[in-house]
Amino acid sequence: MALTEGTRIIVAACPDIGIFMTTSEAVSQGDLLGIDSNGYVFPVDSDDGEQGRLVAGSDGASGATIQCYWMAVIDGFTGGTEAAAIYPSTTAGSYTETADTTGSDTNTIVGYVMTETMIMVMPGVRADSTA
Repeated sequence: MALTEGTRIIVAACPDIGIFMTTSEAVSQGDLLGIDSNGYVFPVDSDDGEQGRLVAGSDGASGATIQCYWMAVIDGFTGGTEAAAIYPSTTAGSYTETADTTGSDTNTIVGYVMTETMIMVMPGVRADSTA
């Protein structure tokens, strides 16, 4: 079964109070975020080698200041394979159990499946990797 996203809910995060960052585009709670050269966060995907660094703690429009976490446990998925590695998806901000194999695209492990419905994401902990 493949990991499918539903309504994401952060059930635990670190640091508890979050790191406050400004968005360069709209984000949703639980999104995998990169940091651009201006210090703004944005939802990353596996295309073009962008690396995930933080997790969005809430929804936010472009230019909003939101809480971000360097680690989060996120519930709201279906079909997860326990202990499977999690990678950035080809959809911005989303996650998949399948590493991107297209040249120069990101295939960094950003977390692991805990249960069929819950993942633990720790972007920026592992060395950057591209296909």
